Amino acid sequence: MSWQCPKCSSEDFRKLSVIYESGTQTGTTKSTSTGRSSSAYLNAFDRQDVAHHRSTTVSESVHQTAQAAKCTPPGTKKLRGAIGGIAVFGFFFLVTLSSPGLWTLVWAALCAGLGYYVYSAFKYNRGVYPTLVEEWRNSYLCLRCDTIFRMD
Repeated sequence: MSWQCPKCSSEDFRKLSVIYESGTQTGTTKSTSTGRSSSAYLNAFDRQDVAHHRSTTVSESVHQTAQAAKCTPPGTKKLRGAIGGIAVFGFFFLVTLSSPGLWTLVWAALCAGLGYYVYSAFKYNRGVYPTLVEEWRNSYLCLRCDTIFRMD
């Protein structure tokens, strides 16, 4: 077995998963602020009401090298939004069933379209995605010529 790049014959290559992991950093930042305020309206009536406020902000960040971005693993197709859409559109479809018309057809068509998307995404996530991940796990990047290749 030849342990070299098939394009340039370099022996300087790394596994895609290693490049991705070493070049991707994630972080979460949480900050909290507090404040105090009084109302001029309340003070006009000689009431000394003071309101205390507290605010929390959470931010998440991902930093990637260009090489890690190139080596990103394949992703699954997301279902959460489509399933929520079916629920909302299905509700409107059921509401319009009391007086069927054009809107009943519109809501039914939207539900059917999203249903087809969910079906195809489910098939992709169960059938195609595992194969793509397995290929990604067995792939390498040549650090000389940027060729992605598999070693079988």
